[in-house]
Amino acid sequence: GSRRATAYGKAAAVHLAKEVAANGMVVVSGLARGIDSAAHKGALEGKGETWAVFGCGVDVVYPAENQRLADSILERGALLSEFTPGTTPEAQFFPPRNRLISGCARGVVVVEAAERSGALITVDFALEQGREVFAVPGPIFSAMSKGTHHLLRQGAMIAAGIEDILGEVRMNDQPPVGVQDREEADAGEEEGTDRGKIMALLSDLPLHIDQITLRSELTPENIALILLELELNGKVMPLPGQHFVLAR
Repeated sequence: GSRRATAYGKAAAVHLAKEVAANGMVVVSGLARGIDSAAHKGALEGKGETWAVFGCGVDVVYPAENQRLADSILERGALLSEFTPGTTPEAQFFPPRNRLISGCARGVVVVEAAERSGALITVDFALEQGREVFAVPGPIFSAMSKGTHHLLRQGAMIAAGIEDILGEVRMNDQPPVGVQDREEADAGEEEGTDRGKIMALLSDLPLHIDQITLRSELTPENIALILLELELNGKVMPLPGQHFVLAR
């Protein structure tokens, strides 16, 4: 969320992160001022685990005022960076940092964001990676809620309380009753074939075509043809952003 967070946004971030951590899930954020710092603090208050992803070397705490917070995170979590030690923070390093944050996560919760907030870059990465996207509704007069309200209008799931987040994530831990049996039956019909490999990978959870390619070890050309064939046969449903699910 925003570095220029409001009191409402910080309170919401602390509350949600505290509850998520207390329920045994890891809170991942970027140690920035504002919402990031509030999320880490909330996770620590919840006696849970939190990870901070840096847009610089892991030995360079930015902003420097968060050194004590970084020390606390290290006692009960992790400090992560894909940049070499000693790398100083630069603007171009933060989008890759955001990609890593969403890549580590099961879902992304945007607490506050202006219309052109950097937090929305993280949302783009999350959608590409097939992650869940949540947004916290805010005051209608707040500029820091314009971005989250836009996400809600675009179909992001509402995060008005911890039950919204935990309910969605835990619901996806296991397939609904009856779904797993059907998946096994469909995959069994195609067992040993390239179609079978792809059918076995798909479920009710959207999977990006790049993930299908990586996990199936088939060529992108073959995968595109097989997905088209499965779609025409009513076994696969395409979703926006080159995501696919099993047809129901």
